[in-house]
Amino acid sequence: MPASSKEAIYMRNMTVGIMFFLALSLGEVTLAQESSLSIRIKLSEFRLDVYDGDIIIANFDIATPAVMPKNLPVEALIRNFEMNPRWYPTELTREYYLKRRGIALPKVLEFGDPRNAMGRAIIRLDFIKPGVMPSAVAIHGTNDEKSIGTSISRGCIRMRNVDVEGLVNLIGRNKARVIFEK
Repeated sequence: MPASSKEAIYMRNMTVGIMFFLALSLGEVTLAQESSLSIRIKLSEFRLDVYDGDIIIANFDIATPAVMPKNLPVEALIRNFEMNPRWYPTELTREYYLKRRGIALPKVLEFGDPRNAMGRAIIRLDFIKPGVMPSAVAIHGTNDEKSIGTSISRGCIRMRNVDVEGLVNLIGRNKARVIFEK
């Protein structure tokens, strides 16, 4: 895609829901209704595309899990999203950070803590076939935007903070279907 087209899509992504975002109360938002929107996460391409019907209306660069999930494609529904989230790292994640990075993480990290890996928003998912993907897999911002375009996460999809905010704006209060593809 030419740079000018990517720039136009990026600008549209940032402006589509700005009024919604300004009116959005901080905290967790439960989604109300099914939507014509769907999201395709193309793991091998490090890309997340947002569709309205058959038309791509936005796309974003992402970071993907270090270990590629099996049994793809996998489908989920967006359950809810939360702006400025706390992070509750799992015991395995806390052990990983201590062994690999020498960082002792507490059980809860508040928004704004530079160690909080959730970034500015988290989008929680409900998988249609339980057990195919870990239930804690989500789409969220990041405290390490250099990781975008790599396979590095422990299961989640990472986005630049401005992009995850744009995605939340596009979703609004609607439940969108999410499809994970190779």
